[in-house]
Amino acid sequence: MHKPILLFAFASDIQNQALPQLRLECDNLRDCLKPAEQAGLCELEFLPNATVEQLVQTIQALGDRLTLIHIAGHNIDTRLFFESLEGTAGVSGQTLAQYLGHAAPALQLVFLNGCATHVHTRGLLSAGIDAVLATLYPVYDHRASQFAQYFYQALGDGRTIETAFEQARSAMSLTNTSSTHEPTRGVSSVNSLGEEFTGSDEPGNWGRDWHLKTRQGSEAALRWNLAAAAEQPLWGLPTLPESAYSSLPAAPYPGLKTFTEDDAAIFFGRGAIIRRLFEGLTDPQATPLVVLSGQSGVGKSSVLAAGVLPRIRSTHTVCYLRCESTDDACGWLATRLSNGACTLLSEAMAKLQSENTDQPMLVILDQFESLWSGGQGERVIETLLPWLRNESKEDLQSLRWIWVIRQEYGQEIDATLGDRRLAYRPEYVRRLRRSEVIEAIRGVVDEPHLQSRYRLTITDNDESGALEQRIADDLLDDEDSPIGPSLQILLHNLWQAAKQQNTAQPTLDRSLYHAVRQLNTWAWISFSPISWRNYALKNLKP
Repeated sequence: MHKPILLFAFASDIQNQALPQLRLECDNLRDCLKPAEQAGLCELEFLPNATVEQLVQTIQALGDRLTLIHIAGHNIDTRLFFESLEGTAGVSGQTLAQYLGHAAPALQLVFLNGCATHVHTRGLLSAGIDAVLATLYPVYDHRASQFAQYFYQALGDGRTIETAFEQARSAMSLTNTSSTHEPTRGVSSVNSLGEEFTGSDEPGNWGRDWHLKTRQGSEAALRWNLAAAAEQPLWGLPTLPESAYSSLPAAPYPGLKTFTEDDAAIFFGRGAIIRRLFEGLTDPQATPLVVLSGQSGVGKSSVLAAGVLPRIRSTHTVCYLRCESTDDACGWLATRLSNGACTLLSEAMAKLQSENTDQPMLVILDQFESLWSGGQGERVIETLLPWLRNESKEDLQSLRWIWVIRQEYGQEIDATLGDRRLAYRPEYVRRLRRSEVIEAIRGVVDEPHLQSRYRLTITDNDESGALEQRIADDLLDDEDSPIGPSLQILLHNLWQAAKQQNTAQPTLDRSLYHAVRQLNTWAWISFSPISWRNYALKNLKP
């Protein structure tokens, strides 16, 4: 995997109208992204006094590894200006768009941070660029630099392009630091009538001076982020608490069981869905209800318990409720969510009030489909409506929800919510991908705390690749298997066999893998969503 490369080009002097903030913008963006670069998420290229020749040479050298281009400087009408020995050199935006479309096919974003650069948006998108961030109006030098800093700070923290853009706009709406006497990035600060240019009329609207557009069919570019691109999806999220490593389970591969919050340190391979859930829950603009679905056995509860909860507790008060099948689902649910003195929400609310905090609350209803039995689904939703619409007596304006369901209930729940015009965000836990299977195997080897505790090694790389790659390929041969159960059983048995061979230094190698696979053929059977659990439990030996 090649790390994404981000290119930053800055050009100042046009007709002796210097832009003093460009140097500071260059330094600030380098500082914003330095931690991500040091963590191996990306490579950075800076052209502080960019000429057209330098830009072309750099783009040609980077080729399809170039993921983002930031160009800051003057823009007048349809021309972007760069530095040159003669003073300045203007380049047609259309010419630049056509060149980038051919020379940088992997570009996710072009950010043009000059005056009214929106005139280039259509040309760039038509040339095949996935997303363009540009200004709608003439913009002051300092304001442009501020917006870029906010945007790249969020991007460097692992946020998506879309989230970083929205955060930068929100931050700009709170600032009021520009002077009408400072230069703009392309036009004079005094118009033909002698009136001073002020950009947006009110400081609260300053974030609206930029727009983010995508090419039709490339909306996925808005979800691009450094962490996922570098296959480090947990980058920038809260780290696990120290307590997660102080009481590690006896085995690094626990077998056929749901991972709990106590297993967070040994839970690997689900970073992408953990990140999506975390960002959605912490985004104040996101819909408060998430419906998390997936086939039986895919690991929905494990993702929440071992992946999301240990990280979200630093920002939310969490109420977790495992739903039960009952003839009176509404009564069962109401007694746990009502305003009584001993209910989950009341207890959590009392805690928030006593601590005098604005921390939002997250309510997780796991196995939510259990309440759907006997045609009770619509009545269950009616019971929840006051909470979903913030009509309860409690002051829970920041209440967030996650409903966890099996995928076969998705259409029915969607229709029920749609009839009541309740918006929700669907999230789907798919089966593990190849890279995720490999991470689930190698996580306990590569993490220093776990290596110190378990002393596990994985050896035997040959012409067919590393052992973890072979295991992943064998598992993924069956396109219908949920993967997770078979992987958990196999790894548990490999660990037990390795410990029997060498208690002090257990080792997983190819010969051990083949022996365990032959002795435990049931671990490779294609488990259907209904039968895999019962079959494995019946055949699994202690």
